[in-house]
Amino acid sequence: MNEDLKYLNLIAKNVAEHLDKKTAPVDETVYALLQKIRNRYVIYIGEKSLKSLLAFIYGYMECMRERDNTSPAFLGIEFQSYIANLYGIAKPHWSDIIRLNSKTEEEAFDKFYEHMEQFLRERNQ
Repeated sequence: MNEDLKYLNLIAKNVAEHLDKKTAPVDETVYALLQKIRNRYVIYIGEKSLKSLLAFIYGYMECMRERDNTSPAFLGIEFQSYIANLYGIAKPHWSDIIRLNSKTEEEAFDKFYEHMEQFLRERNQ
């Protein structure tokens, strides 16, 4: 595993440890930011890439934790289970599962948003 993936997985693990399972799977502020990035990814992350998206979001969340001592929710363990079941793969991290099942980072980016929206719809039913 390359160093970037190790770093992203470490951040994801640290963030997941701070999430309360009883909260919404995605904080409203994070969700709004995700929608902005989806529509104008060049401005926020420079390229249409799941790897770049996660680096930005996890950096944003780490900033919130350090600055405000808060941990906004971002698709914790429930989303991991959802993606694992969807693809029939238990490990690695959900982002890696999506990437393994995508031909390009751009396709992984699009799949992430499709899966997140479907996950949130099903969870709210």
